[in-house]
Amino acid sequence: MTATVFLDTPMDGTQTLECETAKLVGDVLLAEATDSDRKQVVPMQNVAGIDGDDVEKRIEAVEYEGGRMNELVTTIE
Repeated sequence: MTATVFLDTPMDGTQTLECETAKLVGDVLLAEATDSDRKQVVPMQNVAGIDGDDVEKRIEAVEYEGGRMNELVTTIE
């Protein structure tokens, strides 16, 4: 399964990102590329839409610079 992220403003010359998984955490989207080990962080204000087959939502402990917080994490594959 893969997810496609559509961007308002192109990044690295592309308007879409093909991802193994797209994970929404707070105000950012973490995109894991399908063709490499590359991971991209995209601000949610630059995301126009996401297309995927499987959506999972869960509460996770997320590490931040100031400590750990519980966040709703949405994973799209």
